[in-house]
Amino acid sequence: MYKRSLNLIAVLTLASPSLFFLTSAYAASDRFSNNSSSNSPTNLSAKVAAAQTILYVAPTGSDSANNGTQLAPFRSITAALAQAQPGVMVQIAAGSYTKDSGETFPLKIPSGVRLQGTDGVIIAGGGSFFSATFTGQNVAMVAESNTQISGITLTNSNPRGYGLWLESAKNVTITNNTFTGSTHDGIFLTGDANATITNNLFTKNRASGISAVGLSSGEISNNTFDDTGFGLSIGQKSSVNVINNRIVNNVDGIVLTNATIPTLRGNFIANNNRNGLVILKDRNGQPSPNLGTVDSPGGNIFEGNKLKDINNATGANMIAVGNKVDAKNVTGLVELIAVDSPAADGLTDIKGHWAEAYIVALAKQGVIGGFNDGTFKPDDPVTRAQFAAILSKAFASKATVKPSTTFKDVPENFWAFKAIEDVQTKGFMSGFKNEVFLPSENIPRVQVLVALVSGWGLKGGSPDKLDKIFDDVSQIPDYAINAIAAATVNKLVLNYPNNKMLEPKRNATRAEVAAFVYQTLVNRGQAVAIRSNYVVTQ
Repeated sequence: MYKRSLNLIAVLTLASPSLFFLTSAYAASDRFSNNSSSNSPTNLSAKVAAAQTILYVAPTGSDSANNGTQLAPFRSITAALAQAQPGVMVQIAAGSYTKDSGETFPLKIPSGVRLQGTDGVIIAGGGSFFSATFTGQNVAMVAESNTQISGITLTNSNPRGYGLWLESAKNVTITNNTFTGSTHDGIFLTGDANATITNNLFTKNRASGISAVGLSSGEISNNTFDDTGFGLSIGQKSSVNVINNRIVNNVDGIVLTNATIPTLRGNFIANNNRNGLVILKDRNGQPSPNLGTVDSPGGNIFEGNKLKDINNATGANMIAVGNKVDAKNVTGLVELIAVDSPAADGLTDIKGHWAEAYIVALAKQGVIGGFNDGTFKPDDPVTRAQFAAILSKAFASKATVKPSTTFKDVPENFWAFKAIEDVQTKGFMSGFKNEVFLPSENIPRVQVLVALVSGWGLKGGSPDKLDKIFDDVSQIPDYAINAIAAATVNKLVLNYPNNKMLEPKRNATRAEVAAFVYQTLVNRGQAVAIRSNYVVTQ
């Protein structure tokens, strides 16, 4: 299924000794020419360029040595770039810039230079480029550090043709361009390149719109990837941030390989011919994408992808918090965590619910809330991690009482890591033997009540009288007897529909957790009591 991407990797790693020696010869020639007389035309025009802040290029121009002004522009971008010094902008007029019009490919943008096009600027072509990381390639344009590129259309229809190549270039800004028709990628980032790529269109590139490999980083935001092979291919140890992009109608939307660690936020990934997001493992490692946390929900929308919205082929569990994705369209181990929104109004499924008042009150405080579809799902279970997140919000001001504990099953990149650490140090929750927390297990009612009592050190109640209050007192674990007595006398317990049935071992629902937590806030003087027939009194 992914034969094409494997072929891509194989092709990229092909060495070309002839290109190496050819490039070396050109480099030697350049060094020799730099030693020529300072009165040569080349150095004279360089002095002119240094004095200008803008070099102009137009199809009607000429590449004479002293050109580059608005009245006497250069004919080729190549000539302007050869004279451009740091801080200079090369302004390109509408037209087609090709080998036939005088361009020498790849175009090389020197450090500190800005390339600015206008509507109708088309740069088409490619030439031999020796990459320090991928050897010989065919590339249309190479940018060095501290460069800016905007307002152009770039295409390379040569075999294995790349549009823009960034090889360890830093602080490159690429905005408002179109990358189209290249037989490989629109943009390729490698080495430790760092770039900001925003508001561009990638379409009809054969391999990928953007490939990011090596130790590349930066931000890829607000772009459109439409019908362009893989929208994005991210591999090796790249750590790019992929934010608010529209990724549609591609073969696959985003493909992650090797040990890459990208962050995905707010992307619309839809109607791709195979998968929205593919996560692949190989001998070099497995990706660890950040698909959302409690503090920073993913906000990615997956819909209408032909095979799967998310295809995790690594065998490892991936966490995706706060994304819109249908679980039926996910394959592999992906834990989809819904994140409450803080809005209290407009919840469609709590009207008349026994816990409606508790839910609304806590939602107004931003402790819990509804989901993106306008529901609260009051009867759904709550995991231990989700409960920790609720406690952390509800009792944010409580002081810590113990040092933090490391749990083997709660890595630092786990979506609820901070919340679990917070409530553990505040005394609400602890782990189990073998140093595990079991964050994905549903939490029973008895553990919810024990956590609230333990966190606040609540006392009181008579354990020997519990059999007069609950008909199922025999179901209360021995370790929880005193805590349940304290929870009852402090009015934390609500039982619906029968307040004589504690059901301690049943999984707590979202509504019950809301009620228990709210009653604890009342006990601490942080909320006004809500009248209910289901509050248990001793």
